[in-house]
Amino acid sequence: PLSIVEAFASGVPAIAPTVGGIPELFENSISLLVDTDKEIETISKKIIIFLKECNFEKAHLENEKYAVKTFDNLQHKNKVEELYLFLLNNE
Repeated sequence: PLSIVEAFASGVPAIAPTVGGIPELFENSISLLVDTDKEIETISKKIIIFLKECNFEKAHLENEKYAVKTFDNLQHKNKVEELYLFLLNNE
């Protein structure tokens, strides 16, 4: 998942399988999730269509904005600190 976040931060659309927590990363991005239960030909066609139809300029702007807003280390630290303090105050 870190490589996906790095792709988003670079403004690059990502292509990844629907496993683990990956679908949650894709909720607000312009990218492609592929169902690995499908035949390889089906997956390949879906990727080709995505690459042909993707607006890469829009994806660059949207994915970069999404990554900075969602995965910023300072914001993450602040959220963890807020949760920690909340838990301390609600024994």
